[in-house]
Amino acid sequence: MEKEKIYVATIAADAEEVIEKYGFGKEEDMFIYPQNLDKKTLPEIKMPEKRFLHGPFNEVYPAAIDPAARTLSMARINRGYEIACNYGIEDMVLHSGYVPLIYFKEWHLKESVIFWKEFIKDKEDITVYIENVMDDEPYMMLELAEKIADKGIKLCLDMGHANCVSSVPCEEWIKVLAPFLGHLHLHSNNGNKDEHLPLGKGTLNAEKAIEATEKYCRKDTTYTIESTRAEASILWLKERGFLK
Repeated sequence: MEKEKIYVATIAADAEEVIEKYGFGKEEDMFIYPQNLDKKTLPEIKMPEKRFLHGPFNEVYPAAIDPAARTLSMARINRGYEIACNYGIEDMVLHSGYVPLIYFKEWHLKESVIFWKEFIKDKEDITVYIENVMDDEPYMMLELAEKIADKGIKLCLDMGHANCVSSVPCEEWIKVLAPFLGHLHLHSNNGNKDEHLPLGKGTLNAEKAIEATEKYCRKDTTYTIESTRAEASILWLKERGFLK
């Protein structure tokens, strides 16, 4: 795992310090919050050469049953795209929007393919990485990427989400999604809620998961440290020889 492939999410309390100290890229999380999306004047943000944007996700449901809700979802992620362009960001993470017990998987898959194809059709200057959240297995996301079949759409595996939502081991997620897996979020939890703990804490078998990325993922796959304290995860990776 080369340093050039590592990003730090700004949800980390020590994000700016760690980015500066180690020379990592940044995944900017400011615009996941709706109150920041509609500001007429966007703030000046210190941006390293390598940068991701985590796009909006509150009530963003690509497979929404209500057409008005789907219209809102499209408007929100289009606003995320505008913001990315404003900062010269060419990579954006967006959530899959799957909600179990609300959407049947057949519906979610079919309608999400339509949504994402509509979104990406006129955007040649950005790559979108669809991230698992409440997805309980990797196979639907694999089929989603296969059916979208657009070079502008890849997948983002959030290890923490997989650990607390799915009974499928994280290394199996990686193996299944590897053909479309362009980015990963690295953090842990105790298996019952999304805690964003550092690697090595909680119940995620992070060593097996990282080993699986090295075995199955493309050489250009990138990683964001998304724990609330970034340096603890960096040190864990270094101590085990994963970070060169």
